[in-house]
Amino acid sequence: VAKIGKAAEDTSVSISDCTNTGAVTSKITGNAVFNIGGIVGWTSVPVTGSGANKLQNNGAVTVASGSEMSEVNAGGVIGRSISTFNTIYNAVGGTVTVFTSDIQNCPFRVGGIAGYMEKDYKRAGDNDAEKAKELTFMQGNNSAAINVYGGKSTTDDCFVADIVAVPKAVRVSSNGTGWDKCNTNYGDIYVDSSAKLRVGGVLGQIGALNGGDGNTTRCKNRGDITVIRQEHT
Repeated sequence: VAKIGKAAEDTSVSISDCTNTGAVTSKITGNAVFNIGGIVGWTSVPVTGSGANKLQNNGAVTVASGSEMSEVNAGGVIGRSISTFNTIYNAVGGTVTVFTSDIQNCPFRVGGIAGYMEKDYKRAGDNDAEKAKELTFMQGNNSAAINVYGGKSTTDDCFVADIVAVPKAVRVSSNGTGWDKCNTNYGDIYVDSSAKLRVGGVLGQIGALNGGDGNTTRCKNRGDITVIRQEHT
């Protein structure tokens, strides 16, 4: 899926039991906001589905910059979304690699599972409990490497993480009480960039919106993180 747009405020779509094994590769040659994922590039409506999605990516996701770009959101499974996702896997073959130009002020969000879970969403009639549920990211498992190269030092933050680079959600939690149901990472991160970086084994950032506590629960990282900052000319 490249993009799922919003037809109405209470619109939702169902995506479940999907697997990608092919490489997803793109070279950006124009100034644009770019969203790329092994299963979903961008959805601006809530996503529902059997077993709350069950999505798996086994194909490499690669973004290469051409002349210019304004923003990149890249994930092994999801590039950018406002929706809750559950039971999501990015396998060893789902390496996420982003090359950005050393001369650009280009903010990027790169995650093993998702790049940017961008904002809260509330449908008409939802109470606070339902809204909190709508904003939960649960049971993401990443086993692939994340590689980011380039990027000029800028005032914009750039985020890299093995599960979700930027989740602007009430909480990032697990799908149950056991560690076998938690958000887990086994992949390594390698970043060579002079951009303003926020790098994490599970999350690059977590925000608390609308009175939420911003908790993370039952998340674990078993991957290595290597960051090299260089001043590019």
